[in-house]
Amino acid sequence: MLLVSAYKTVLEPSRSLIIWFTIGMIIAAFIIGIVVLARIRKTSVTTSKYLLVGIGLMAILFSLGRAVLLYHDYYASDEWDIFFWKIGSALVLAGLTSLAFTIEKFMFPKTKKLITIIGVACLVLIFFMDKTIATILLYVGNITVMLLPFCIYIYLAKISTGSGRRSALIIILGMILVLIGQLGGAVIFNLLKDMLASQLFGIFLSLFGLIFLAIGFIKTIAASSSR
Repeated sequence: MLLVSAYKTVLEPSRSLIIWFTIGMIIAAFIIGIVVLARIRKTSVTTSKYLLVGIGLMAILFSLGRAVLLYHDYYASDEWDIFFWKIGSALVLAGLTSLAFTIEKFMFPKTKKLITIIGVACLVLIFFMDKTIATILLYVGNITVMLLPFCIYIYLAKISTGSGRRSALIIILGMILVLIGQLGGAVIFNLLKDMLASQLFGIFLSLFGLIFLAIGFIKTIAASSSR
């Protein structure tokens, strides 16, 4: 992982482009969260309400986490590197874990919340580990909490037809984009050594992933509520 001073070497106009696109993603993710939470009043199904809470929290915590990471990358000093990086990364992981929890509790209880427990464990442990180990834990946590929902909706896409299958495929696409957006930026940077390309790659994929997730879940909940 880079120290925050490494990000400050990014020259204009790349620096401004990254900052403004990141701010746009942060605002968009926050709006998605608020819009999803506002739909709670439109359903009377308890399970749907909790799923909407999980989706909304995921988007809002993702937004807050990315805001902290933006400050870490371009405004914080090196002595605050670990602190802000861990806080921002933990908020993003907490958002994904909240979604995994709602799915485990209300859609797939057979896992006994094991996925959520792993996500929470990684979330807590990163605050007690150095940056190298914490980075590994974040990769493990992010992949794990996305794995169960991904497998569930792969299964649903296979057994469903019509709008149910389309909604499941949209959700699967959203999960793939969010995961690649979160983890793929570092890979792009290591390959190309291009900060602008790696940052914009993560920004756009994560944002589109959140949009697809919100659309897919809302469609699924709307369909189940109308039955």
